[in-house]
Amino acid sequence: MIEPSWFLLGLLLPMVIGAVAAWLFVRGKDNPTSPLPAVGWSLGVGLGAAAGMLSLLGMPPWKPIEAHHWVLIAVLPAGVCVGLINAIPGLPKAVHWLLRLCVAGGIALALMQSQLSQWTTLEAGFWLGGIGAGTLGVWALLHGYAQRPSAGSAVVFVLGATAGAIGGCTIASGSIVGGQLTVSLAGAIGGGWLATQGRNAGPGLARGAVDVMVPPIFGFLVYGWYYVWQMHNAASPHIVAGLLAVAPLGLWASALPWINRRPDWQRTALSIAVSLLLIVAALGLAGYEAALRSQNAGPSYY
Repeated sequence: MIEPSWFLLGLLLPMVIGAVAAWLFVRGKDNPTSPLPAVGWSLGVGLGAAAGMLSLLGMPPWKPIEAHHWVLIAVLPAGVCVGLINAIPGLPKAVHWLLRLCVAGGIALALMQSQLSQWTTLEAGFWLGGIGAGTLGVWALLHGYAQRPSAGSAVVFVLGATAGAIGGCTIASGSIVGGQLTVSLAGAIGGGWLATQGRNAGPGLARGAVDVMVPPIFGFLVYGWYYVWQMHNAASPHIVAGLLAVAPLGLWASALPWINRRPDWQRTALSIAVSLLLIVAALGLAGYEAALRSQNAGPSYY
C-alpha cells in the first residue's frame, strides 16, 4: 500500500529539487561549452531522486540486502559523478567513455552481487558482459542523439517517461516499493524537464542529463527484469525489458530519410511518438500480465 505521505516526500520533493537545480543552471543563452547545464542536471536528478528514495527506504544497510539498495548507494551516485566529471571543460573524450564504461559494467556487477556465487565463470561473464554492453550501447546512442541541436527537451522527456514506465511495470508485478523508488527518479527528471521548457539545453545535455539518467534507469530496469517481474508467460518479462531498454532509442526515428525532410517540430513529435509507442506496448503487456496473475491469485494478490 502506498502511504499518502509518499506523494509529498517521494514524488513532489524530487520534482521540486530537480526543477530548482535545472532552473538555476540550465540557461538558454549559455555558451555551448559551459559546464553549468551538466552540473544542473547531475545535481537536480541525483539529489532529487536520492531524496525521494531515502524518504521511503531510509539509509540502506552496508552491505546492502536488496538489489534496489545498490541503485541508491552505488548506481545513482556513480551517474552523478560521471555527469559532474564529464562537465569539466577540456576533459579528453577518452576519459568520458572510460567513465561510462566503468559505470555500465559496475551496474551489472552491483545488481548481480547475490547471483555471483551461483554462476560459473562463463555464466558470470555472459550476464555481466551482456548487461554492461547493453547499457553502454544505449548510452552511446543516446549520447549521440543528444548532440543534435533540437534534441534537448525530447531526450529528457523520453527518459523520464521510460523511468516512470519501469516504475509502473514494477508496481504491476507486485513490488510497490521498487516501483515507488523508480517513480521518485522519474519525478526528479520530470521536474527538471518542466523547469527547462523554453530553454535550449544544447550540448550540455549529453554531458549532464544523459550521463546521470541512464545509470539509475538501467539499474531499476535490471532490478525489475531480473528480480521482480514474475509474469504468467515466461517470455513476457524479457519482452517488457527489451521494449523499455530500446524505447529511448525511438528518438532516432527523426533521422530516417522520410522524416528528416520534415520541419523540426514534426521530426521531434514523430520521434517522441515512436518512443512512447514502445513504452505503451511495454506497459500494456505488463498490465495484461498483472491482470492474469491477479485472476490466478485471487483478491489477495495486492
